[in-house]
Amino acid sequence: MMQPYNWAWSLSDMLKVNVASLVAFVAALAEAQGTVKGTELKWRGGSPRTPLDENFRTSLKAMMTRLAGDVQSLGVPVTEAAIRRFIEKCGEPGLSYQNLADSNQDILLRLQDELKSVSVYYIEREKTKYYEPAEPLFGEEVDARFPSAIDDIIDAGRCIALASGTASVFHSMRVMEVGLKALGHSLKIPYAPSWGSYIKQINSKIAVKPRTKGIRWKKDEPFYRDVVGDLTAVKLAWRNPTMHIVKRYSPDEAEEIFRAVRTFMNRLASRFDENGKRIN
Repeated sequence: MMQPYNWAWSLSDMLKVNVASLVAFVAALAEAQGTVKGTELKWRGGSPRTPLDENFRTSLKAMMTRLAGDVQSLGVPVTEAAIRRFIEKCGEPGLSYQNLADSNQDILLRLQDELKSVSVYYIEREKTKYYEPAEPLFGEEVDARFPSAIDDIIDAGRCIALASGTASVFHSMRVMEVGLKALGHSLKIPYAPSWGSYIKQINSKIAVKPRTKGIRWKKDEPFYRDVVGDLTAVKLAWRNPTMHIVKRYSPDEAEEIFRAVRTFMNRLASRFDENGKRIN
């Protein structure tokens, strides 16, 4: 049994092969095959060993070069190598109709073998917005003020697109941690080793007697109460079960969590950046 190639693709590399590339590749193969079959008519008046004329070799080389580009995006290196070897032969005056037929058959067989080890993933149309979004998934404001969260935001979206719900939630929780640390900076809270520790210290500040609170704090307190409420809900409902392997999440659940985290991060971005520097 043929073993799959050990290609170490990262998540960002997956699905680079799209349907357009595959269709272009198959169309080019069909054109090449038609060229080979067309030679049979010429063979009747001559010989399979008859050399191809220069114009034919030039057009054939151009066609096979286009084909090599499509093959490269498909990730079938042995087939690509066979095509590129044939491109080199196209510069040889002695290339015959039989050489053309043999090379084309070799390419087709190599392709069939390699495609057995290649998987192409399909993304539902409504989920493509998460894999290659036209604009930042959490908005430009969040990207600008929380740059260290961008990679996890992107990966959380791509995991939704790939129907990997639990992986998406994991990345969403990492985004929440960026926001949590920024929240701590804004309140002059020192580093804490856990969400619970941060939440406890935030609640301690909220619990301070009103007469000791300044005008700015009294204005900001509703915001911090809402935010710590969001944090507590996320911690109990999603963060703890995810980190402690209590449950797995479906793509729909992951999408719901993704939206909740997006709302949370946009709320923070309206006040400060990831260093806790106040915006307004």
